[in-house]
Amino acid sequence: MSMLKSFGLVLCYFLFSGQAQAAASLPPDLKLSIDAPAEATFGEEFTYELTMENIGESSSDDVSLGFGLPTEGSLISIEASVGNCLPPFNGKVECEFGIVAPLAPFTVTVLWKAPEAEAVLRLGAQVSASGENIATDADNKAEVFTTVVAPPDVPVDDGGNADAGDNDGIGDGAAEAAGDQGGCSLNGKAPAASGPLSFLMIFMAMSWALRLRAKRLS
Repeated sequence: MSMLKSFGLVLCYFLFSGQAQAAASLPPDLKLSIDAPAEATFGEEFTYELTMENIGESSSDDVSLGFGLPTEGSLISIEASVGNCLPPFNGKVECEFGIVAPLAPFTVTVLWKAPEAEAVLRLGAQVSASGENIATDADNKAEVFTTVVAPPDVPVDDGGNADAGDNDGIGDGAAEAAGDQGGCSLNGKAPAASGPLSFLMIFMAMSWALRLRAKRLS
């Protein structure tokens, strides 16, 4: 009886130790996120920053990252903080990182040039590890959207034209003044006298007529 009791105690010890060890060594858990501007203007250059991290407690082997580039615009460069990224093929890029230790984040930076037209750009990515039991896979995928819009209108400075218009107005006024003073006229008529000058001419004509009549009567 005592032997059976001892055997049971030993068995419980090993079972408990195994469960504790399994609980202490959690599987790797890869997490992916993407940062990019929500809006860009025609022809603007901007960056996608893809960040991957193993938030589990065990290292992950043969980690790879794949992402699809936007269908509009153009790629300028791709840089990875660790590992190696292959050249794009059919609009997709594959990056290999090998072993990723827990809590050791790394980034892939994509420099992109927006198209010269309105569009909505999408970049989607997924991280994976071969031969690993990933605890959760909901955060292994990510995507981001960037809207391309026209740049704001640049105000046109028409101050020079306004000055020219003012000068034209001054010129017209000067021409009118010259016309009033008996200058050149395009209507073919002699300038008419006005004001005191007209009254003086009438007075002189009447005086001359009266003198002529007085001579005739005498």
